[in-house]
Amino acid sequence: MFELETGRLHLREFTLDDVPALVALDSDPEVMRYIGRGVTYTPDQTEAAVHRMLEHYRRHGYGMYALVYKPEDVVIGRCGFKFWEELGRVEIGWLVARAYWGQGLAYEAAQPVMAYGFEQQNFSEIIAIIDRPNLASSKLAEKLGMRFERELDFGYKTPDCYRIDRAEFFRRKVF
Repeated sequence: MFELETGRLHLREFTLDDVPALVALDSDPEVMRYIGRGVTYTPDQTEAAVHRMLEHYRRHGYGMYALVYKPEDVVIGRCGFKFWEELGRVEIGWLVARAYWGQGLAYEAAQPVMAYGFEQQNFSEIIAIIDRPNLASSKLAEKLGMRFERELDFGYKTPDCYRIDRAEFFRRKVF
C-alpha cells in the first residue's frame, strides 16, 4: 500500500470513504476547468471515478493518491499516476482544492510522487498532459524537470504533452 509524507501532506491510496471530499472537489467548476472535458462531476460520477482508481491500483500497482492536508486532516486533492492504454504511457497528474491554491502544495506532492514513479515503479518515462491555458500546471511540469514534447489531439481538445525520462530525472534530480 502506497503512503508518503511531506511537510504538510500525507499521500495515500483513496478509499470509498473519500468520496464526499472528492465530490466537493469534482463539483467545483474552477477546480475542474482543465480536467478531462472541463466539466464538473455529479456525486455518482465521482463515486464511479473512485471505483476506477481502486481498479487502477489493482491492475497496475499505482494510481492517483489522496492529498491529506495534515494541519486539518482533510483530503484537499489528488496527485499520482494514470496509465493511458491508448498511448501506452504513464501520466502524472495533480489537482488541489481552490482554497489551497498558491501554497505550493501541488509541487510538494508531485516531487515525491515523481521520485516514487522512477525509483520504486521503475518507469522509463513520465508524461503530463496539460491544457495549454493552464499556465500554472505547465509551470509546475517544467519545475519538475519536464519538457514540452508535443501537442496531442483528443478530438475535443488539443492539450500539450510534457515529458521526462528516467535518465533525465536522475541526471537533474531537481528536488
